[in-house]
Amino acid sequence: MRHTDFGLPAATAIRGITPPPPGPPAATSQEARRAAVAALKLQRGDPCIETPLERVNVLQRFDHVLRKFRAGDDRYRYANRIRITLSDPDEIWVTRFINDEYRRRYVKFFDDDRNGFVLVEEKDGQALLTTFYPKDSSGLDRSIRRGVLLYRKDEGE
Repeated sequence: MRHTDFGLPAATAIRGITPPPPGPPAATSQEARRAAVAALKLQRGDPCIETPLERVNVLQRFDHVLRKFRAGDDRYRYANRIRITLSDPDEIWVTRFINDEYRRRYVKFFDDDRNGFVLVEEKDGQALLTTFYPKDSSGLDRSIRRGVLLYRKDEGE
C-alpha cells in the first residue's frame, strides 16, 4: 500500500514545520559527537528517544556515522531534526523488505527545500538509517511512504 491508498497528499504538497537551525560546525569527531548528543537532547546515560509507539535507541547508529566523520560531512549538524522526527513524527509506516524483515519508518516534513523530508528507519528498537531528502525528490512517495500506515499526526496537533 502507498500514501494514496490512505488518502494522503503527495509529499511535495505537504507544508512542513519550520526546521530548527543546524548545529555548529565541528573540527573533530569528538566535537561532532558532543554537538550531536546535545542536539538529540538525550537524558544522561539513556540513548533512547520516546516516540508515539516505542523507545528508539539513536546513539548506537549515530556513533557509527561519527566514526566516519571527515571535514565537509555535516550530517551531525542536523541531529536536532532526528529528535523531532522520532518524538513528533508526521507519519509512521511499517514496511516489509525483500528478506521478510519489517522496519518502521518515521517521517517528518520540514519547510526547507534542501532537507524538507526526514526519514528514520527503525528495527527492533534501534535506529538503523537516517536520511534527509530534498522536498522535491522524485519517487519519494513511491519508495518511502509505502507499507502500512501505523500513525499519522492529526492536522491540528
